[in-house]
Amino acid sequence: MSRPDDSFALHDLLTLRLRDRVGLLDRAVMRPKRGYIHYRSPAPIDPVDIDIQIGPFELQPPPEALRVDRRFTVAPDYLGCDDTYKVLGWRLELQGWESARTRLRIQPSLLGTAAIGSRIIDCVVRYELCRRTAPAVHSCGIVRNGRAFLLSGRSGVGKSTLAMRLLDRGATLLGDNWIIVNRGLARSFHLPINIYHYNVAPMLRQRLPSRCRADMRWKRLVCAVSAGYLKKSTPVVLREVLPELVAEEAPLHTVFLLSQGPRFRVSQSSREDAIARLVANDMMDREAFYRYMQAYATVFPRGLVAGHWERLREALDKAMPADTRFLDIVVERRIGPEIVDQVEKLLET
Repeated sequence: MSRPDDSFALHDLLTLRLRDRVGLLDRAVMRPKRGYIHYRSPAPIDPVDIDIQIGPFELQPPPEALRVDRRFTVAPDYLGCDDTYKVLGWRLELQGWESARTRLRIQPSLLGTAAIGSRIIDCVVRYELCRRTAPAVHSCGIVRNGRAFLLSGRSGVGKSTLAMRLLDRGATLLGDNWIIVNRGLARSFHLPINIYHYNVAPMLRQRLPSRCRADMRWKRLVCAVSAGYLKKSTPVVLREVLPELVAEEAPLHTVFLLSQGPRFRVSQSSREDAIARLVANDMMDREAFYRYMQAYATVFPRGLVAGHWERLREALDKAMPADTRFLDIVVERRIGPEIVDQVEKLLET
């Protein structure tokens, strides 16, 4: 018996349907629907903005399709390929990404479901959100005193560590990796948060289910044995374990632009420079999907895909309030209590 389709609604912005036909081994690695379980709809949605099918299929390019770089098949509103990342692989077919409705088909290879969430599905969702002037910002988002604050920066700069510590001090979480901005509001994008033994707040650690704490202990041991080379997170769906820490939306007040340096420093950033940094940050987080966009743009240089980055800049400028504060913050590599104290003071000003 085939599994029923799952429908998801990201606020009032975007709808998805997932047809999951992966095998038991791939399901043990990663349940495809887990990433968006926070937004699962109790009733089927039809039609949807993004129709996703995961399972075996054959590429069906239009007769006029062209080959790009010997690996991508490109036609109007169509891209297909077989791709790999390290030992993982997948087949992909993307249709409709320049029209009203997007259809995405993915066939993961053995264990390939571990890669398709962040490298493909999330990127398609963010691309479609931008088309709706609801861009997603690579950031941790928190709410304090009814106002939203985004901690933006490259992976490893300390966004999650700061956010986890601020949860200990009364904040609630909009998201751990991406936050949607739309009509002056910061809106939740609750993918599973990735918790490491070195960044989890003490209060949060104590309240996690025993299975999560056991998983963290095991991965801490793996990290120690590998001298820090193998750093594996414990994914947690916050609504399932600590729903009182979940926020859904709040007026956007401040965007913190984080980078690492020898000592803590705060300075004002212009709106133009800050938005340019947010766009550049997004470019670096597209991974495989960025290659697909480039391959498509080589054939259709004036299409929607080719103009995405300028459209993202315009969408960010339009979605954020005119009085949004942008602060450039340099943090030390180790986020200690004194740095959390300094950032917390900025939440009150």
